[in-house]
Amino acid sequence: MDFTDLSLLMQSSSPRKQRRPQPVAPPPSPPSASWDSRPVSRQQMPSRFGFPVPNYERPHEHDLRYAPPPTLPIATASACGGIVVGAVSALFALATFYMPVTLGAGGQITPRGWLFALLCLGAAISAISGSIRLLSGTGGVAALRIGCAAALAAIWLQSISGVLHAEDQADAAAVYGALGILASIVPVATVLCSLSREIGEWLAKRAAWRAAGGL
Repeated sequence: MDFTDLSLLMQSSSPRKQRRPQPVAPPPSPPSASWDSRPVSRQQMPSRFGFPVPNYERPHEHDLRYAPPPTLPIATASACGGIVVGAVSALFALATFYMPVTLGAGGQITPRGWLFALLCLGAAISAISGSIRLLSGTGGVAALRIGCAAALAAIWLQSISGVLHAEDQADAAAVYGALGILASIVPVATVLCSLSREIGEWLAKRAAWRAAGGL
């Protein structure tokens, strides 16, 4: 037996080496969560500081933070009517202290004058504050209606008082009645506009937008 036979015998008696399994390539991973499938015009562009900058020109329709409800025309009309009612009521409240009709003996204001002035002052405060809140979308409809109601009460209080203090009450009733109707157009129209259901729905959407972190 030579060295060749001895080496063959040793190879046959030694255990065979097992082959190592070849590494299998992992399957392709799905797109990451940060990948945005929206168009570039609707994506949030990162700034140089690393914070996302929202695109205000074309906001995403499902992102309430950057898509506030549009302004409602009927809400704007109601708020403008309330501002007019409040401004006119404030002028009449100030003028009441200088109107000769409301001055009694000794330059004292009569109880009717005080009541008229207080109604006008309350109408001015309530109507203007309600209009400002309605324009900002935070409510104010109830305050606006209360201000218009106070203005209507002041208008007809002055009309009835003018008829009662007139010599010819028949002619005075026609004149003061026509004036009262004309003066009541804006408050009544404002109240009717504020009764629209669209205003309530719009205010609810504005509240949801603010709750979602609206800017």
